[in-house]
Amino acid sequence: MRVRKRERGTRMRSLLLTLVAVIVMGCSTAGVSTEKPTAGVSTEKPTAGVSTEKPTAPPEPSPTGEAPVSVTGDLDTGASGSFALGGGPYEVAWTTTADTAGCYFSLLLTTKIDGPTVKGDVKLLPEAKSYSGTFLWVLVQAGTYVLQEDRTGFGHCKGPWSATITPWAPAPPS
Repeated sequence: MRVRKRERGTRMRSLLLTLVAVIVMGCSTAGVSTEKPTAGVSTEKPTAGVSTEKPTAPPEPSPTGEAPVSVTGDLDTGASGSFALGGGPYEVAWTTTADTAGCYFSLLLTTKIDGPTVKGDVKLLPEAKSYSGTFLWVLVQAGTYVLQEDRTGFGHCKGPWSATITPWAPAPPS
């Protein structure tokens, strides 16, 4: 019994340290270039080490090899079709049009329409207009999911939306 508790404590500490490392690496901007590569032939000479240049041909596969998933919410239900995720951290780039000023755009990752929420984020949209943004969801388990706009309750947006879910990896140190 004592050994199991110790193993569980060790696993929890390891998981917590991994999560903190992902957050710290994601928040660090030191040495991260914001330049985008341009099309054409490079005039730079190759250097030793791993290249940090990204290819210009979309869609760009993630470091895990998993392709981004793009979905659109149904106008009546606010839910997407189902899709598979390989597990890990994901960046969710979303766009929506607020149907009323001051509504809350709440995007939920669920295993089925109206199912239990696995991940979710909320954004206040102060005006009735188009918006876009990103959420970062970590520790997503591999599985089949749907994205759903939470339209329940007072003040939730009920406008059209779309999202692209991309496996996320922190920028390598330079």
